[in-house]
Amino acid sequence: MNEIPAEVAHSLAEALCSVATEASILAREMELRPPGAVLHVWSTRQDLRPHSAAAVVRDFRRRGWLSGGGDGSALYTTGAAPVGLSAFLGGVAVMAAIRPEAGTFQAVVTPPPNPSAFAKALQSTGMARADLMDTASAMRQVASAAHRDLVMLTPFANEQGLSFVADLFEISPATNRTLILRARNSGTRRALEGIKDRLRDLRVRVLDYVLDLGDGNYETFHAKVVLADEQMAYVGSANMLHYARNSMELGVLLRGRGTDVIAAAVRAAERCAIELQSVSPDVHI
Repeated sequence: MNEIPAEVAHSLAEALCSVATEASILAREMELRPPGAVLHVWSTRQDLRPHSAAAVVRDFRRRGWLSGGGDGSALYTTGAAPVGLSAFLGGVAVMAAIRPEAGTFQAVVTPPPNPSAFAKALQSTGMARADLMDTASAMRQVASAAHRDLVMLTPFANEQGLSFVADLFEISPATNRTLILRARNSGTRRALEGIKDRLRDLRVRVLDYVLDLGDGNYETFHAKVVLADEQMAYVGSANMLHYARNSMELGVLLRGRGTDVIAAAVRAAERCAIELQSVSPDVHI
């Protein structure tokens, strides 16, 4: 038996959200039986809603977790269902019952590379696992949703990260494209040298938000945001730094209500920032 992959978690939550209670019950019955055992759905649990249970059976058969009669009268476990399926689906059922606003919020995570204690522990948290997507996918969704303005804030970036930034701008239909950095950071400046021509071709305006306050003090930012118009935003911990590292990134994907507040903060940061051309390259932070 395998752990629940991210794409399977998403498809389960989407397909079975309205029948997650029945799905959790059937998954538990499957877990109690060895591969090849008979599962008589209708006689096993009298508390199953027949129509909902039938929908779960169809889904599980399509995924190869059950085999046998489509009417549910004589099904067989295959042993292919992932570990922790019933707990995960129970979490989906709870989430569906208490979160009517779920369409406006989604958690975003990048686990550390395997083997990862965090990734392993996450598999057992069915409720949370149902609503997670990976960071890169979240950012791509935001970039694709921008029609007027796409703004990215990242304090730190390296060459690989800025290449990903350029990819996001490239897939976006946005007409106004802005990247805000701590561009006076020496590592970020070196990374920009390798990508500046591509950013220019993509009509990306690059800004530096580091304001010298004198006496060695400065005003800057640590927020990480990707904003599409005022309708969708990623807000989280992920800088545009791509390398093998043992760190977990966590954020949220907002749609609709609440995004306008994030947009106001981003617009303020834009007004504070300075065009990259006016930044002295020998000033480092």
